[in-house]
Amino acid sequence: MLRLTRFKALLVATLILVAVVSMISPVFLTTRNFLNILEQLSINAIVAAGMTFVIIAAGIDLSVGSILALGSMGTAGLLVSGIPVPAAMVGGVLVGVAAGAVNGVAVAYGRIPAFIMTLGMLNVARGTVMFLTSGNSIVGFPETFLFLGKGRIGPIPVLVLITAAVYLVGHLVLVKTRFGRYTFAIGNDPETARRLGVRVKRHQFLLYALSGGLASFAGILLAARLNSALTLAGTGAELDVIAAVVIGGTSLYGGRGSMPGTLLGVIFFQIVRNALNILGISVFVQQVAVGALLIFSALADFLYDRWGRQEGS
Repeated sequence: MLRLTRFKALLVATLILVAVVSMISPVFLTTRNFLNILEQLSINAIVAAGMTFVIIAAGIDLSVGSILALGSMGTAGLLVSGIPVPAAMVGGVLVGVAAGAVNGVAVAYGRIPAFIMTLGMLNVARGTVMFLTSGNSIVGFPETFLFLGKGRIGPIPVLVLITAAVYLVGHLVLVKTRFGRYTFAIGNDPETARRLGVRVKRHQFLLYALSGGLASFAGILLAARLNSALTLAGTGAELDVIAAVVIGGTSLYGGRGSMPGTLLGVIFFQIVRNALNILGISVFVQQVAVGALLIFSALADFLYDRWGRQEGS
């Protein structure tokens, strides 16, 4: 019930925001701007899908922005070396899965706090990108690859369709499969989950590998959209993603969350950014707004968690 209430509250807030901004600027509700919002949010949305699983299980992954860049650069390097597009993309995703798996091993089996381990991986992955490329971007990709980021099927961008598919699959996995049930169980109480037969450490390992793989996949799509793999791609993305996931109803304490909520959270944040851009607000003020929303999200999550415990007692 709490999750539904938070989703409805966020939906109402989003609709009010849209109404207010559309009255201020007639450009906001145009089809072109609407599609632009969807394209821009797609990259963070895919990263947020993986983050949702991790946070539901009471984890955190601060390395997703750097893994995004690592996967993007890995695929770009393979493409310019003449590797076919499908193989290059698989290689890039596997780079992200490997980085996420390192996080998973350290957190699940090494018992290193997720905050510390993924913060370290943030620097390792970003440093690896800088070292291997000497800080230079990689440009010039095949048209078949660029279609993923720039193409359209009818009026709808391919990137948006891919994001929708990721969320549909993620939602089904979360609510219809054993993997999803185990994720919620671990977030609620890992010890109880272990007593019920859940291989908690193995599952935590898989969650971080999944997060890394989706972050890398998002980086690949970003390269396709920009026709360039940037060394600074994904910088700061982890904060935007965590804020969107939490404001979408996923609890930082674990055990609660949904894919529709996360998607709405990403949409809300992108509308805020788009509105500030249209209104000519400084990017520095935008950073303040995102930080304030993250703090508000964490506070709301704490209050909902406390309220939920009081209702259950």
